[in-house]
Amino acid sequence: RWNESFLRELIAIVFTITEINKNPLLLPNITLGYVIYDTCYAIPKVMEAALIILGSRTRFDQSTSCPPTAVIGPFSSSLSLILNQCLSDKKQFPSFVRTVPSDAYQATAIANLVEYFDWHYIGTMSVDDDYGRNGITQIINEAEANGVCIAFHKTLPTVLDITAYEKLGEFLFYVILQRNITGMTWIATEAWIASVYLKDPPFRSAFQGTIGFALRQGKIPGFHDFLVNLKPEIKRIVNCDKQKREASFFQEMTAQHGLSTVFPNKIVYYQTLRENTITYNIYMAVYSIAHALHDLTKCVPGFGPFENGLCANMSEFSHRQLLFYLRSVSFKNNLGELVRFDENGDPPAIYEVINWQPDRTGGLQFQLVGGFDSTAAKDKQLHIDTNRVVWNDGGNKSVCNDPCKRGSRKVLRKGEPFCCYDCIKCTSGEYSNATEEYIKFPQLLAMTLLAFVSVGCIFTGIVTFIILPNHVLHTIDLDNNTVDVLLLLSLMGCFCSSVTFIGRPTKLTCTARESLACIWLTLVMKCILHKIFQSVSHSQGKHLNSIVLETIIMECSRLSPQWIICALSYLGLISVVCYILSFRAQKPSTKTNECKFINFSLNGFLLVWLTFIPAYNSVDGKLVVATKMFAIIASACSFLGCIYTPKLYMLIIKGKFE
Repeated sequence: RWNESFLRELIAIVFTITEINKNPLLLPNITLGYVIYDTCYAIPKVMEAALIILGSRTRFDQSTSCPPTAVIGPFSSSLSLILNQCLSDKKQFPSFVRTVPSDAYQATAIANLVEYFDWHYIGTMSVDDDYGRNGITQIINEAEANGVCIAFHKTLPTVLDITAYEKLGEFLFYVILQRNITGMTWIATEAWIASVYLKDPPFRSAFQGTIGFALRQGKIPGFHDFLVNLKPEIKRIVNCDKQKREASFFQEMTAQHGLSTVFPNKIVYYQTLRENTITYNIYMAVYSIAHALHDLTKCVPGFGPFENGLCANMSEFSHRQLLFYLRSVSFKNNLGELVRFDENGDPPAIYEVINWQPDRTGGLQFQLVGGFDSTAAKDKQLHIDTNRVVWNDGGNKSVCNDPCKRGSRKVLRKGEPFCCYDCIKCTSGEYSNATEEYIKFPQLLAMTLLAFVSVGCIFTGIVTFIILPNHVLHTIDLDNNTVDVLLLLSLMGCFCSSVTFIGRPTKLTCTARESLACIWLTLVMKCILHKIFQSVSHSQGKHLNSIVLETIIMECSRLSPQWIICALSYLGLISVVCYILSFRAQKPSTKTNECKFINFSLNGFLLVWLTFIPAYNSVDGKLVVATKMFAIIASACSFLGCIYTPKLYMLIIKGKFE
């Protein structure tokens, strides 16, 4: 059957080109033409039309028409899916631009919406295609970076046929009604925020309070009258066998009465918000091409943008020449807004925030409650009038658990997101008078840990100022001196990095805690390994090439079991290698006992981390943080004490440097 929405979009192209051709100020003495292909709601037809146009192989009369110089593709993501996969790759298809914002902006807008309402516990659903996978991945990454828990993620199967796609959506929504899933706040993407199907009264209980983003609306002056008075003539229909019978009826009716008779209140009037935005973006796409062509004709020879100041020839310009003008096009539309494209060929993202609210008929209506503008400052991109937002019966609260009351503490639920926990009563002799739990200053635990850090830093400083000058005077191996400097610097870094575990967690400290500790401990182990090789080389009268110290930088958005496993496994592997080598190096080492003391320090290091694993799994709350902090401090103290205390003893008490 005829689709009124698609037919109106087709007519919008005809109207826009007719309007441009009548405008004496835009492309004077130049007439634009067009060739329109029907997709027949099938992706193969989209690809066929695209290949015909891109290959300059057309099905119209070449003697009376010009080959196409620009292509306006289908708006629907389901139909333009394959085109977007290819054309969105700017390296392969640099001439692809669009008047519809990139979906990456929409993903950012949704993540900002979640953060704006302080939601901490959300579930996600997407279709198993590039549009769904890329969009939902970006939403999840940005949401988790803001401290949001992802309760679940469900993926719907890919359906390429548009009719089957709509049926899948209808089935999903009916399942929601049958299972009485109410009290939830749905965050809708542009694809279904303006769904007329869900406005009916049966869906009100499930979808009242839905909030999401829609493309900016725009009105096309004169388009309504153009539709009312249009009486099109259909010469032939190709490749759409199902519509041939309807075509003769359509032609007969429109020739006598116009479109308003064939499609009363459908083709003439905008029925949905989505239909309004689609038609307007088609209108702007045609005008963007027209303004690019107009700028091309205004080029002054000798001052052109191409090599040697050349200008493009209007009768035979290349696609790349038109692309240059299209990417640099800048004009104001009928709304007074500036139309332009960025370096990726994308326009600024301007969305409207839509809220589904009850109407008088018992159904739902779409209300504008805010907006999103990607060109604004980051903290001002999203603006919402919260007083105008209507929520469902469950409100807009989104947490896995309420904060623990005084007298109880948090216990994380294993296997669940980090924001899910149980509140248990404090044990005898303990109490909690706050709703948040972390190592605070000046609590006794924080003061005790800071005291260990201070002692470690002071002792490292003493060793540096006493031993290093004597080390330089009594040794001629500059490489060994360098390793000692790096080792002491790394130990100082271990002590200082542990301070990040104290205080209220922030994005900066959460990122720096484990990563900094891992970096400094890795440097310590590399220095130890180098000192072992030095001892072996000196005892055997050989000189080994210097080992380049590696720095491994790891970052994490939030703590995960994978991080702990990888970090401990890596450090454990290096420490075991060092331990074996130091144990074997004690036999050939005759002039110095340094390998023996290194072996002692590695014994202490391994014992610390072997006891850390069961301790980490047996404590909860802030004691988990304290356990990690103490393990780092104890590891640094083990190396500092076992390696440099004997040297201090020999230097200060015995009066000699070994």
